[in-house]
Amino acid sequence: MFQKANTLALLILALCLSLPLSAQDKNSKKEKWQEGKITKISGAPLTAPEGATLSGKTDDSTDHGQWLYAIEASPATGADAYIYEAWYRPTDNKQSKPRLALNGPVKFRVKKDVIYVVDEDKHEYKLRLMKSTLKREHH
Repeated sequence: MFQKANTLALLILALCLSLPLSAQDKNSKKEKWQEGKITKISGAPLTAPEGATLSGKTDDSTDHGQWLYAIEASPATGADAYIYEAWYRPTDNKQSKPRLALNGPVKFRVKKDVIYVVDEDKHEYKLRLMKSTLKREHH
């Protein structure tokens, strides 16, 4: 009887110790940093009701506005490649858009409906995920 109780206690202990590790592995896989490239950048400055941009400039050279980025993920060995489209909009007039180059490399991670990117200046930005598409290989 004592041996059965010890065995049962050891099994329960082993199960309890393994659960947090497996949950942590699932989260780290879902949110791990990936490599990719920027395949599209487009945007428009935000405008005030009277027609002036929020930055006070009247030309399109402002970094403030809504910006659409397409990110093509570099597939890991045996993994599918995705193209993510995400919007960035500064929360205030002091923020600028991420410094990312068209066809340039980007480091990013996906978490639910958000993509976090690291720009050329090593700043992290939060973009709203709009669409993810499985990239099809042409044969």
